[in-house]
Amino acid sequence: PAFQDVSALLLQRRQEMDATLARLPILYYERGLDVLDQGNRVAALQDLNRSLELDPTFAPASLAIAQIQYNDNNKPAAAARVLNVMPPTSPAIRRRP
Repeated sequence: PAFQDVSALLLQRRQEMDATLARLPILYYERGLDVLDQGNRVAALQDLNRSLELDPTFAPASLAIAQIQYNDNNKPAAAARVLNVMPPTSPAIRRRP
């Protein structure tokens, strides 16, 4: 019985850790937005990039970086990042005639 208790506790802790790790990209993204609101663009980019390191498919972080690039007048990099997240075949992207 004691072994089963320890085993159950370890399983519970493992599930808690997995849930925390799964949320890390979101936490870095949210912190990045918070420090950006405070005017700290460098720290924001660090957190947003960390979010993407943890989950390269996390579109909100990538789009937030694109917005910073756009505001920094780096429109080609911003456009490339947006197109990477939302390819031209996406219904959300409309091409001009």
